[in-house]
Amino acid sequence: MDASVRGIRISNPARIIYPKLGFSKLDLVRYYDRVAERMLPHVVDRPLTLVHCPDGLNAPCNYMRHRKVWGPDVLRRVTIQEKTKVGEYLAVDNIEGVIALAQMGVVEIHTWNSTTADIERPNRLVWDFDPGPTTGFADVVAAAKALRALLETLGLESWLKTTGGHGLHVVAPIVPHRQWDECLEFARAVAAALAATDPRLYTITFAKHGRESKILIDYLRNNRTNTSVCAYSARARESATISMPIGWAQLSAGLKTERYTVKIAPAALEADPWRDYWKARQKISKAAFDAIRRMSAAGTTAPAAPTRQSRTGAKAQLAAPKRARSRGAKAEPAAPNRARSKGAKAEPAAPKRGRNGGAKAEPAAPKRGRNGGAKAG
Repeated sequence: MDASVRGIRISNPARIIYPKLGFSKLDLVRYYDRVAERMLPHVVDRPLTLVHCPDGLNAPCNYMRHRKVWGPDVLRRVTIQEKTKVGEYLAVDNIEGVIALAQMGVVEIHTWNSTTADIERPNRLVWDFDPGPTTGFADVVAAAKALRALLETLGLESWLKTTGGHGLHVVAPIVPHRQWDECLEFARAVAAALAATDPRLYTITFAKHGRESKILIDYLRNNRTNTSVCAYSARARESATISMPIGWAQLSAGLKTERYTVKIAPAALEADPWRDYWKARQKISKAAFDAIRRMSAAGTTAPAAPTRQSRTGAKAQLAAPKRARSRGAKAEPAAPNRARSKGAKAEPAAPKRGRNGGAKAEPAAPKRGRNGGAKAG
């Protein structure tokens, strides 16, 4: 028997999406209904790439970017000029749109860095910390904190969220004023400067071979048509984790990111650690751009851009974080004992095209992660 949520008819509501949890399609719809008001500002008016699992995780899931077949009328279709063709994307304008995506069998929602109202000028920057299988979470925590400090020296405040996998996303909102290529260049230079602080721990080289014990600082989320998983989106993993916004004060080596799932308690949603995100009116200044270019080219860690006062009143300074001895060890930012390299690792001259239209390879279906679901992004 069909169900209805916010006026959207839910077909096959008893279909199991997460077999390990016995979590049904209706349960997933109700999860998105529960978080929709908090999620909506993150997803509204952005072109979408979706992970479609119409038969749940027991069957293959597929990435869905261009949408030319049927979809509920509550969803908006957007045409965007690409390199060789015009692509048609779906966009959400209201809570009913989020519910409609779940009704279609969509599990994961990924968003562009720009809105359809200003498609060629991003209004955020995203860095994705993707740890290798032998890298401890304490190192990921230290890396995120080091990036925050670097961005502060460049005049940018940043926010944090889990990916639903083993990594973290650091996000800096910006006023739309620079084109995609400028934003990508800036994001890459920031990643390269951070990678140069500890080349044995960090890399910006995307090839998986050789980085099993390193953290990839993925800046290609800032490439045109590339996406990152939306805040509060469920992940196509057996554990049913979500991408959860968290506060910097919550970040520690002991944080259990796997506890953020589609079964999250309503009390966990009462406080919004990103409430000030929407008030930020910051730009990538010329001084910051020039400084990070010099840092990236020289492989140095001393920013030339004017520093700004941090929330505690102390000026933020970039230093290589001390690597944790084990997964459970607490990481503390400290000056490195290792010799610094002359520069960041070279980026491949022509990376493979991304799964979302950018530089990273897109599989026909989501790769299964450590927990058996689609790989976090």
